[in-house]
Amino acid sequence: MRNYTKFIRTLSEMETNKEILSACRLAGLEIIGAGSSRIVFALNDRLVIKVANCDAGVEQNETECKVWNFLDYDRPQLKQYFAKVQMHLCDPDNMFIVMDRLSTENRISARIVMALLKYLITV
Repeated sequence: MRNYTKFIRTLSEMETNKEILSACRLAGLEIIGAGSSRIVFALNDRLVIKVANCDAGVEQNETECKVWNFLDYDRPQLKQYFAKVQMHLCDPDNMFIVMDRLSTENRISARIVMALLKYLITV
């Protein structure tokens, strides 16, 4: 998607996550991942948008933003292990967040991420 900033502004004006999900599908965004609470679409080869499809997804989006902010300010040495959250593009109500798209070489296992998160909580 070439003009993703304009598209994201239109998403921010929507009131429900169902509207946001529908708009992403209508825009022809490729689904690159899905779980029980969020769907991940590729905005382009550099960015993804994670859209909540229930309250748990909203909470997960909020948590990812909090973790990124914590890393950004308190643990910058660990930022390399996480995808950057583009805070200026995220929905203030956490119905969607925009993040850097990691290449397969840069992805680390969920087990390592969980270990890092546990470390962050205890330190």
